[in-house]
Amino acid sequence: APARVPGRLVAMDPGEGDPLEQGDYHGEPQNEELVEAIRARWVAQAVQRHVASHQISTTTNGSKKTVRIVCGTWNVNGKNITALPEAADITAWLKEKHGTTPADIYAVGAQEMVDLSVTNVVASDSKAAKRADAWREMLDLAMARLGGAYELVASRHLVGVFLCVYARVAPDTPRAVEAASAVASCGVMGVLGNKGGVSVRCRVADTTLCFVCSHLAAHRSNVDGRNADFRTILKKTELRPGEGGATSSNNPAASFAPSARTLLFKDLGSGDAAAAASSKRHGRTRSKLLWPDAKDVWLPCAHLLAADVASSSFDGAGGTLLDPSGLITGGDASSYSAARAAEALAGAAVQQQQQRHSHEAWRIEDHDVIFWIGDLNYRIHSSVPAMAAYEMADRKDAAFLLDHDQLRIERRAGRVFSGFDEGEITFPVTYKYEPGTATRLVGGPGDKKVRPPAWCDRVLWKADEPVALLEYDAAMAFVSSDHKPVRAVFDAPIAAI
Repeated sequence: APARVPGRLVAMDPGEGDPLEQGDYHGEPQNEELVEAIRARWVAQAVQRHVASHQISTTTNGSKKTVRIVCGTWNVNGKNITALPEAADITAWLKEKHGTTPADIYAVGAQEMVDLSVTNVVASDSKAAKRADAWREMLDLAMARLGGAYELVASRHLVGVFLCVYARVAPDTPRAVEAASAVASCGVMGVLGNKGGVSVRCRVADTTLCFVCSHLAAHRSNVDGRNADFRTILKKTELRPGEGGATSSNNPAASFAPSARTLLFKDLGSGDAAAAASSKRHGRTRSKLLWPDAKDVWLPCAHLLAADVASSSFDGAGGTLLDPSGLITGGDASSYSAARAAEALAGAAVQQQQQRHSHEAWRIEDHDVIFWIGDLNYRIHSSVPAMAAYEMADRKDAAFLLDHDQLRIERRAGRVFSGFDEGEITFPVTYKYEPGTATRLVGGPGDKKVRPPAWCDRVLWKADEPVALLEYDAAMAFVSSDHKPVRAVFDAPIAAI
């Protein structure tokens, strides 16, 4: 018989798993640590078997397995977007090169939406608020031109940093719900908004998405400052229920809670469960493999029971259900089938966990998929002379410069954007150009100041499941700023449980 662990609901399937689970499990019924290790390993194996099948697949109602997401970032150098010629048709920046239908989600960010003067940074937000309104109006028109029906998920600004997210409304696309937004300042003295980040989050089916637009510390020598700004934005950003969503229907505080998928799989970890339990016995810290406060319910097992019951032996003879608290059975487990208990427990446990988390703030890294865009301000390493960097960029000799790109160097060293990915850069440097020109770099021979060009404007992402990058390029024909806009197109998997 299965080991009886006080205060836990236990449901084991002796028909599956490795010999260690079956042999040692029955051989040491009173070893609680071993039972916990076996249970955790079984959960990890079951997750691997079933997570693929939990992806949304094409069904009669037209659900989609992936959503198409376009992320764009542009530092407009303090210019009023309405006065720029590009505002007449901003879709030239956002449209996919090869796509035939509009994307499902557009996340558009801007930096230096206003000039970063003392008045704009410290004294008044009125100018920035007006510029943010102008950006939204322009993007509303752009969404109409792109085709399809779009709704604003959320929009937020921090002085010159602006982020706006739209989601397509269509029968074949899950709605973007539970929207929230937040800002994090990391400018002068760590509190002013001349530098910082704006974040928007939402949930699509059972996948949570977070979009971050940031403007990090400037100057070639200030790599440590940029790294610190990244960490500050991660630390300070708190996305709270009811704050910053576009509409009440999109942002009901009562429904703001972790998705079932996050509740199930977030803390499972990727290590070997038996080894983790063994490490505890030898005095080492053990990773959290189960919800630490789930004293009376085994949440992952309950959900996997509900998924597995039709194809396994969780129906009395093959497993035992214990419900010492009477949470599901009222104390009479013998009259409950494994299937009914699993389904009831799954619903009760998710509701319990969601209520517990319903008033908490989300951090950026709590989300299943994160897209980070902006003027990250990383330059070419100072070991490359400024004039040499300029000449290489001017003749489109990118390979050497990319090898000396500060962001790549810092990421390889693990000092910033740990776990994030970036696509191959095949477009020219994005900074610094003479406004009004498509290719004239500033900072070379004859200019007052020698300035090495760089790929300041970037798009990165981090995801639990593989995300496909389809396009990553710059809109070189946009000439009103000293930066070029950058855009990335993705297909992201969306899960439903």
